[in-house]
Amino acid sequence: MIDSNQIVIERKPYNCDWDSAPIGSKHCHYEKIVTVYNQDGKVIEGPATTNPLPEDQNAAKVHVEWQRVED
Repeated sequence: MIDSNQIVIERKPYNCDWDSAPIGSKHCHYEKIVTVYNQDGKVIEGPATTNPLPEDQNAAKVHVEWQRVED
């Protein structure tokens, strides 16, 4: 339950799409990586989550980025 202006979604790359040049299978796709930060800017959920978790578990910002995966 955070404001939409606190959510950042990077533009999904399209260079793995079948119809992008050169036309055909690129043998790849993109997976999203979601990271959630608290008010202090500490990661509370995502790939860089540390142990122990921060005391403040209230989401303040969400960042979505894309990672290329070879098929």
